[in-house]
Amino acid sequence: MHEFLERGGPIAEYNQSIVVATPPSATSETLTCALQALLDRHDSLRLRLTESPDGWDMDVLPSGAVRAADHLTRIDATHHTTPETLQSLIAHHAPQARTRLNPHRAHNLHALYFDHGPDQPAHLVLIAHHLVIDGVSWRILLSDLATFHGADAAQATHAPEADAAASDADVDAAHQPELPAVHTHWRQWATVLGRHAETAHENEAEFWSQLPTDTSSLALTPGRDTYATVRRHSVRLGTAVTGALLTQAPGLYNTTITDVLLSAFTVAVMDWRRSHPHIDRPGQPVVLDLETHGRHEELLPGADLTRTTGWFTNVHPLWFRPHITDWADVWHGGPALGRVVKEVKEQRGAVPEHGIGYGLLRYLSPRTAPRLAQQPAPPYAFNYLGRVASGADDVPWSITGSGVAGTHPDTPLSHPVSLSAVTLDTDNGPELHTAWSYASDLIGDEEIEQLAANWTRALEALAAHTRREDAGGLTPSDITYSGLGQAEIDDFEAEFALEEDF
Repeated sequence: MHEFLERGGPIAEYNQSIVVATPPSATSETLTCALQALLDRHDSLRLRLTESPDGWDMDVLPSGAVRAADHLTRIDATHHTTPETLQSLIAHHAPQARTRLNPHRAHNLHALYFDHGPDQPAHLVLIAHHLVIDGVSWRILLSDLATFHGADAAQATHAPEADAAASDADVDAAHQPELPAVHTHWRQWATVLGRHAETAHENEAEFWSQLPTDTSSLALTPGRDTYATVRRHSVRLGTAVTGALLTQAPGLYNTTITDVLLSAFTVAVMDWRRSHPHIDRPGQPVVLDLETHGRHEELLPGADLTRTTGWFTNVHPLWFRPHITDWADVWHGGPALGRVVKEVKEQRGAVPEHGIGYGLLRYLSPRTAPRLAQQPAPPYAFNYLGRVASGADDVPWSITGSGVAGTHPDTPLSHPVSLSAVTLDTDNGPELHTAWSYASDLIGDEEIEQLAANWTRALEALAAHTRREDAGGLTPSDITYSGLGQAEIDDFEAEFALEEDF
């Protein structure tokens, strides 16, 4: 959150949003009641941002302080029955909806109710300021919203004549939904992070100070590279390649799908630099910011964030220096590509405590923040969002679209190039969807298309690599005796495989 605020520029419209299918029983009244319960339950939604000469501060307003009725807009969509016409209507109302967000007044959630008529399934666009939301939070909010709405709808249709003897309190209690408790609230977590930055991770400062500098000629220019200049390019990977990457590649190298994807990204960037030296400097380490979920409960013994909403994220720099001498072997999915996966795995594994300490030292610790602030920002950002199911438009409370996400055009960009990937489960199998965002005044369309083509080519080479008999193997982090290097491990594995053949 401090990283975003430190960039400067307008902040009010920075959001995430989703389109949700609602049941036929939904009305403006039932949705308002459910949203009110949601606002009262989750304190991150009542976050208020304040600015002083000393910097930014945040507090949480009490339950009831934010009125859902002020943050729900009904829109007549009775004549917008096709996905195309509905999307057009959503796009029409998007700019105005985003301007209703204002974290300075704790206005962090706004809903657009697209009413398709009485007793008809409808759509709800939920727009939340990014300061109070993340991908995991959406799943929590939708689950709670469905429960609250079900209780409100049941209470609205309750027949009073059938319970003439029951008091209003009895009726309310009968329809009170039972939800899992929010064990660790957002404000508790934020407080713990601040205290943790003062007492822990000092020993990590030296590691983060080793971040390579002057490795890239890609650099943002303040005032020029804003969201007004950003362009996007999307890539979809087929189910066969995606399936091989998900199910085979991680097991072969005892690693994660994120490491596999980072290996492909590193190969793509290194080769792209060779053919585009006028854009980025070849032969240097690939430096990037990696974004992961950030819900590291081990920082607070006894913490349980499974029902907690907020912007939980962990962003930290990484740098990779794989030694590639045979590019033809890499692109054919040969042993050279396997060595890249091993090196990326080990280099990422060297990061202390999954990287959670970097943000604390860079933004929350007054002793280390000035020194780390002098480091240049990485030119690339990488975020793998995991695997999600595709929503069905006729299933209530399923996500059917990405809504009206966006931000003010004058907001500065965080990186020259950003990659965001997600695996979407479709009827035909898993598909890897990748979105590239880039500063168009730095990089042209054809150049980013070549980088994206390299990315696809590297992923296809990795899928082909998984079919080789000699694919896979251990790395030093897999061996209890840490004195063994990668070359020695490879020699032992080759010797063992030779003996097995005999």
